[in-house]
Amino acid sequence: MVLPRLVLLAVSGGCDSIALCLLAKRQFPLLRALVVDHQLRAESSTEAQQVRKQVESLGIPCRVRRLDWSQRRSWVVTEEEEKWSSCTIPASVAAAPAQGVSAAARHLRYEALLDECAEFGCEALLTGHHLDDQVETILMRLEHNSGPLGLGGMQPARSVLHVLRARPTAAASTGEELQHAVHTVQLLRPLLGHTKAELQAVCRAHHQTWVEDPSNRSPVYRRNALRQQLADLVASQPAGFQQALYAQVQRLQAQRAPMTAHLEALLPQYCQWSAAYGWAVVNSGRLVRHLAPPLQPLLVGHILRRTSGHAYPVRGTTVQQCLASLALWASQPEQHSRRAFTAGGCLLLPLPDRPALALVLRQPPSAAELAANSLKTVVLHPGHTLHWDERFLLTLARDALRPLTVRFATPAEILAQFKQVKTRLLLLLQQQ
Repeated sequence: MVLPRLVLLAVSGGCDSIALCLLAKRQFPLLRALVVDHQLRAESSTEAQQVRKQVESLGIPCRVRRLDWSQRRSWVVTEEEEKWSSCTIPASVAAAPAQGVSAAARHLRYEALLDECAEFGCEALLTGHHLDDQVETILMRLEHNSGPLGLGGMQPARSVLHVLRARPTAAASTGEELQHAVHTVQLLRPLLGHTKAELQAVCRAHHQTWVEDPSNRSPVYRRNALRQQLADLVASQPAGFQQALYAQVQRLQAQRAPMTAHLEALLPQYCQWSAAYGWAVVNSGRLVRHLAPPLQPLLVGHILRRTSGHAYPVRGTTVQQCLASLALWASQPEQHSRRAFTAGGCLLLPLPDRPALALVLRQPPSAAELAANSLKTVVLHPGHTLHWDERFLLTLARDALRPLTVRFATPAEILAQFKQVKTRLLLLLQQQ
């Protein structure tokens, strides 16, 4: 195994991330660490600096990035700014539901971590997620009727394509001019096979303290409530129950990769995927008639996730509803009974002259989303690269005669694109 040249550690100050620092020092020759100050508690800035100093005492260079909620980005805290601490939470954030704040904080945290990776050229990002986190994740997905892929939990390793966005330069008449640096990072979770108790033991053995975030005990967050319910359940069961639960979770995790590979192999038999346009044509009639029923929702979920570009599996209830609609289209060719619908971040359109076929494309943004999206129109200059819509990597040649304007296509434009290649796709489907 070739070790990454430079690794970034995501450090919160909890026992998991402190143990990650201690264990990573044994494995990786070059390390950096980052503490993200979420600015959601009055004491967060002070705690972030304390954690930074603790990590540096272990011989690991460490910085703090403070989240800027108003700009939805982060910035590095300088030595002068360390002398004061402030925590101004925007009213829109304070008034948002707890789960929404948690999701937004997670998104901005990963953006900050990946920005740090891009700045220093880190090839891998390590997080301290452990086996107890995995159990909670799987139970939460079970609540949402996830399928086998979702119940595989967090992946121990995956590749992330990140774009370090510079601030806009002079505004152009057709949109914003943005400079982009594209960076690929391996997101690694090396502690998924270890329990929280084991990581606490590692910290104690090295005489290291850790921070307990009070928000982890707040019942307003579903994960915290579930954690307490799980603890009560384990306490009421015979000895060995927790170890059996851990073992089952690890078996589910081990099944995820081969299941995904099997679905990818099945895909060409029931679907024609257009890498150039990012949409798919699904032969729903063949899928419903010939694919084994247990595999049907798995393949439909795989197609939705592949098309939408979402990082997480589609909820089981959404997949089942989508599968039922596709089956209806295949069995009732009358045009009035076949209406377009959205599912899992995708828009599914019936083909008027082909009852068994469905066009699946990424759900176009609403007018409100377009108005709020700074990337609704982007000017890509010669020699620059753009990661568009989380799916397309566009590079304009240095010798291009003029900049390229990139924007979201309308459904009508997508259908026009489809008609241009429709004959070839239908021939491919008939040959399968």
